Amino acid sequence: AESWRGSGHAVATTMSSSSTTSSSSSLSVTTSTTSLSGGGTTTSSSRAPTIANEVMKACNAANLNPPKDCIEACRPGACCYVSSSYLPIEQLFDEYYGASNNPMKTVTSCASSVGFCQQYGSCEHLNHMKDVAGWNSDEVNYVVDVSTPCKAEHIAQFGALQCSNVCQPAHCCFSGEYACDDVQLGHLNCDDYKDCQVLYPTNKMSTEELLKVAKRIDRVCSVSSLKTIGGRAECQDVCSDHSCCFD
Repeated sequence: AESWRGSGHAVATTMSSSSTTSSSSSLSVTTSTTSLSGGGTTTSSSRAPTIANEVMKACNAANLNPPKDCIEACRPGACCYVSSSYLPIEQLFDEYYGASNNPMKTVTSCASSVGFCQQYGSCEHLNHMKDVAGWNSDEVNYVVDVSTPCKAEHIAQFGALQCSNVCQPAHCCFSGEYACDDVQLGHLNCDDYKDCQVLYPTNKMSTEELLKVAKRIDRVCSVSSLKTIGGRAECQDVCSDHSCCFD
């Protein structure tokens, strides 16, 4: 999860008269210089909009009824979701574009292009929507189902990528790096993403504590320790809560 978090998340927009910009695949940082009335200058840095920004503005829990904007925003990243399974996103593309014009059927998978696909992580919403309108309603009412991909059991079996992707818009809710208003997501209800908290542990260990854990793992999971029944049991016990790291 850590390799996906912090890249592809929303970044704030900026307007400046004098600026220099440096960019990467996931964000661009703009430094602006403003002249002061009393002389001198002040410099400030802020982040410019990215593809990820635009996708998150279209694909979030507050913008799924209907999911038209999200589907259109995800079209350039369709190759990231090509699968041998008939995923919900492909079904929605079939309905929206027509089966014969579905862009997912004319491209090969590019899921291995991590930097590119990170920008379209929020398209994961299209794979995790639930219609809660009820049987007697003629219209759909979609909500995003964050709980399923962010369950510990799901992460242990399939990894944290789906959870991290569907939680991209909610980075502003939990990271403390910026406010949702700063990235034009102030309309989000963070409660819709409460299950994303699994990606943001509150009790972070100190460097000293992490070193102690690392030394213990090195000891109990060493080659010599794994040759004994007790050593293998101790190693499994230490690593059991983090097995998703090795999926």
